[in-house]
Amino acid sequence: MRQSFRWLMILMLVSLVLVPVVAQDNAAEDGHPLLELLGFVPAEMVAAESFFDLSYVDFRAFEAAVGIARPPDTDLGGDDFSNWVNQSSRLVAGPSFLPDVFIRQDAMREVVGFTVFDIDRALMFGAPPSNGTVLAGDPDALTDPLVLGEKFRELGFKAQDVDGGFTLWQHSERDGFEVDIENRDPANPFGGQLGRAEPVAMTPGYLLNSADIGTVQAMIDSATDEDSLALSDLPEFVALVEAITQDSPLIQAHFLSPADVGFIPGDPMAIIMGQDAPNVLADYGPLPVYSMGVLADTQDGDNAVHMAALVYADAGDAAIAAEELAQRVASQRLPLNADETVLERFGATVESAVYESANGFTVALARVHYPPSADTTVVPGLMYSNWVRSLWMREFFLFMLEE
Repeated sequence: MRQSFRWLMILMLVSLVLVPVVAQDNAAEDGHPLLELLGFVPAEMVAAESFFDLSYVDFRAFEAAVGIARPPDTDLGGDDFSNWVNQSSRLVAGPSFLPDVFIRQDAMREVVGFTVFDIDRALMFGAPPSNGTVLAGDPDALTDPLVLGEKFRELGFKAQDVDGGFTLWQHSERDGFEVDIENRDPANPFGGQLGRAEPVAMTPGYLLNSADIGTVQAMIDSATDEDSLALSDLPEFVALVEAITQDSPLIQAHFLSPADVGFIPGDPMAIIMGQDAPNVLADYGPLPVYSMGVLADTQDGDNAVHMAALVYADAGDAAIAAEELAQRVASQRLPLNADETVLERFGATVESAVYESANGFTVALARVHYPPSADTTVVPGLMYSNWVRSLWMREFFLFMLEE
C-alpha cells in the first residue's frame, strides 16, 4: 500500500503541473483563512509518505466557540488569562512553542515584541528539524516592522528584503540549526527552547519560521512565485477545506495521508505487538482508497461538532466512504470499557454526509455532534482530542485501509 500511495502522490503532482498555476495571493481569494495559510506551504511535501503534523488552529474561533475573551495585555496573570488556559485543554493543534511561552507572556513580548494572544491563527507542517510554522494576526500587533525590527536586531539578526514584500531576518553569525543550551530562552518562540537563532520571514500580518532557511525560502516562494505550487493550489486540499468550513467556524484541523494511520511495516508499535497485533479492521467494512483526509473540530451553538473527512475523485467512492466512516465512528469503544461506545459515553450522534466541490473532487464526511454534559469529565472537544492523540500514538484506525 505504501508503494502504491507513493506513486499516487507523484501522479497527482505531475497532473497538477500540467494546468495553470495561480500564486498564493489569488489561490485563496475569497476563501477560508486556512487556505491563505496553506498558500505558504510547499506542495512538494505531499510527495512524502506522511504529512507529519500538518495542522491548523484558529484562536479567535476557539474563543468564540467556548465563550471566552482574549486576555488583555494588562492582565496576563488575571482571571481572563486563567480561564483561557483552562479552556485551552480542548486545543491539540498549535505551535510547538506554546507550552514554553504560555507562562512567559511578559518575557515573550520583551524578547520578540508580541505574545501568544497576538496570534490569531497558526499552521504547522513538516518533520523536525526542517518543519515550518506560519503565524497570522493583526499586522499592527504581530508584524509591526519597527517593533520586531528592534527586537530582532537586539538578538543579533540582520534584515534582508526579498521578493514579494517579505523581510527575511537571519542571525549574522549563527545557523538556524545550531543549538546553544547555555543561551536558551524559552520565552523566544523561534528556537529559544534550544538556544537556537532560527530565521524568520515577515510580511504584514504573517510570520514564517523554521530552523531550516531552505524551508523558509520555500515558504516565501510558495506564496509569491507563480512557478511554485502551494498546498492551496491542490484541488484536493481546497475541497477538504470547503467541506469542513461550510457550516460552522473551524477551530482546529489535522490533515493526514493513508501512511499516517494505523500500523505500518517498521512501526515501533507493530514491532512491540509482534504476532499479537490485533486485527483492528475485523469489525469494519471496506473503505475505498483515498489520497488524503482531515480531522476537524468545529462548534455549532452549544454543541461541539467534529468531522472525519476523506477526499475522492470518484463521487461513488465518496458515498461509500461516508457511510463506512459513520459506521466506524459509531462502533468506537472506550479504551477502558469495551461495553460502552464513545458515542454513548459522550451522549453524541453521528451522521454521514457528502460534499461535492466545484473543482471535481468529492468529500466523504462523518459528523459527530455532542451537547454539553453535566459530567465535568466530558469537556467540549474531548472526542477530537482523543482522535488526535490516538493518531500520534499510531492507534488511529478510522481511516485505515486494508493491506
